[in-house]
Amino acid sequence: MVGIELVNVDSSGANVGDYDNDGWLDLCITYHNAPTLLYHNNRNGTFTKVDGAAGVVGTNSGSTSFVDYDNDGDLDLFTGHSSIGGEGSLRLYRNNGTTNLWLELVLVGTKSNRDAIGARVKVAAEHPYLLQEMTRNSGGYYGNKQDRIPLHFGLGPVRKADEIEVRWPSGLVEVFRNVKANQRILIEEGSGDSYHVIAVEPRGKLPTTFGHIKRTSLLQNYPNPFNPETWIPFVLDEAAEVEISIYEVTGNQVRRLRLGRQNAGEYHTREKAAYWDGRNDAGETMGSGIYLYEMRTGDYTSVRKAMLLK
Repeated sequence: MVGIELVNVDSSGANVGDYDNDGWLDLCITYHNAPTLLYHNNRNGTFTKVDGAAGVVGTNSGSTSFVDYDNDGDLDLFTGHSSIGGEGSLRLYRNNGTTNLWLELVLVGTKSNRDAIGARVKVAAEHPYLLQEMTRNSGGYYGNKQDRIPLHFGLGPVRKADEIEVRWPSGLVEVFRNVKANQRILIEEGSGDSYHVIAVEPRGKLPTTFGHIKRTSLLQNYPNPFNPETWIPFVLDEAAEVEISIYEVTGNQVRRLRLGRQNAGEYHTREKAAYWDGRNDAGETMGSGIYLYEMRTGDYTSVRKAMLLK
């Protein structure tokens, strides 16, 4: 690849992500004993080194991940710390934005594995198709990174994907057409040509300390999968009325948990977290499947998925 700088030390990680949403994957490389390098894809088989202009200044990083931590539709950059070669630090770089459009996909396997590892997604949107595969782990020294879920596709100025093809590990192939840009959708294996739009709330610039985002957050339920009960943890950065709604993937609401006004703080333990007993508002036991739970507190809204497995 033309434009990639030769560095005479061991690389600790590499990852790709379309940080400017132009439809072409850019590249970040970390090193044990050298600065982190960020390259922009020139769309012609060459790359341009842009870490200095982009404000990426870390060194001795053990991993790298592109992730949209503030839900504004563009990928931010996180670099980890390597224990080899001296001092280093965790760094979170916020992407200051682009006018290009995007699309994100959350895949849920049913016949295939639940996290859809191995699924291949092809997106056609008025230019050479975009192809990504859901992978287990990449981009970090000894695998010390978390993969980006959902899959993120930059669409450039195109306002919709003409066609999305999902090839599941089970061999099933499903096609979705005319999907609007700038949204996150959930696709469950075997759903035919239907999908569920997941609401995401852009949060703007967020204060961070040692890589921890200090803000109101909806966290992953535990245990997950669960049977028949689960706990839903969350964090509040200020006192607020809290309500959590449970939905089937079709969008049908099955349960509403009204928690009332809660003080700012962390609600992680079973004594504090929201509790769902696996029943609907009528007291009926729900069947196995994927459910979405949505938390609303004032202007904040967030959605996550849970699996009831009997």
